[in-house]
Amino acid sequence: MTQESRSQGRPSQKQQLEIQESLRKFFEKGISATSTSQLTGINIKTVCKYFEEWVEQIKEINDTDFLKRVKLEREHYLAVLDQQLLKLYELQDEIEKYIIHPKTSSDDGRVIQSPHYKERMNIVNMICQIMNKKFELLSEIPKQKPTEISKN
Repeated sequence: MTQESRSQGRPSQKQQLEIQESLRKFFEKGISATSTSQLTGINIKTVCKYFEEWVEQIKEINDTDFLKRVKLEREHYLAVLDQQLLKLYELQDEIEKYIIHPKTSSDDGRVIQSPHYKERMNIVNMICQIMNKKFELLSEIPKQKPTEISKN
């Protein structure tokens, strides 16, 4: 449909759909708005309007997919960290069994420090590191558009 075949003014809804349908073919093939306007005779502003709408729709879909992927990856990573924490807590409980009953020296009655204290401190350090990483992950907020935040 060319500009000459249309009367002046806003096209009818049926004509708008026809315009949109004809422009969509060019958009999907990656033809520029300028070339599309020249080939179809449709005003460049109209062509740009539709092209921009379609680009925004694609961006929104991609943003939503990206946010979903980030959320799933974060949940997976948190689950892995939780598994590691459980293993460390189990190991810590095992070491505690050896530390609870300290040995005393028969000579002067001093408590002999268990060699497991160092292992226990290493485990506590690892637990703290994992807890910090979990906190960092939970504190991160994916960048969302205001409309996306209100939908959640």
